[in-house]
Amino acid sequence: MNMNNDLVTKVVYCLRDGKVIGGPYRVSYARTLGPTSPPISERLIAEAKANLSSEGLASPPFEGITFEIRDP
Repeated sequence: MNMNNDLVTKVVYCLRDGKVIGGPYRVSYARTLGPTSPPISERLIAEAKANLSSEGLASPPFEGITFEIRDP
């Protein structure tokens, strides 16, 4: 079984006033099977927030910033 088939990749863009201020951040996560799925969007947004902070582009509480999750 190829692990790449079990991974899903998304990109997260961070926007303020409709303008991209960070990203695209590529994030991969394991595909889940079964009746429940984890809150993937929360994890992707948390990773994007960490990237914004480490790059000095924004800091908590990230007011006015929206996050768009897209396919690559």
